[in-house]
Amino acid sequence: MSQQGQVDRAKRDLAGHLHIDESSIVVKSVRATQWSDASLGVGSKGGDAFAMVLIDGYVIELQAQGRTYTYHADEDKRVVRA
Repeated sequence: MSQQGQVDRAKRDLAGHLHIDESSIVVKSVRATQWSDASLGVGSKGGDAFAMVLIDGYVIELQAQGRTYTYHADEDKRVVRA
């Protein structure tokens, strides 16, 4: 999936989380990064183990309702709110 595709996924997730229209979300920044494991830099909330493998991806910052939300994404299909 393209960088724009991952940004669209993040916007769709945030819109659903906040119960707002995607068009009201502003993309503040998108930067390429390389995650050091399969958690995409978010880590485990339940003690899960993640493969230690380099994964290319993005840090996506979105703004909505006066707040900034950060998402971590790979280059394929995973997008997680940080």
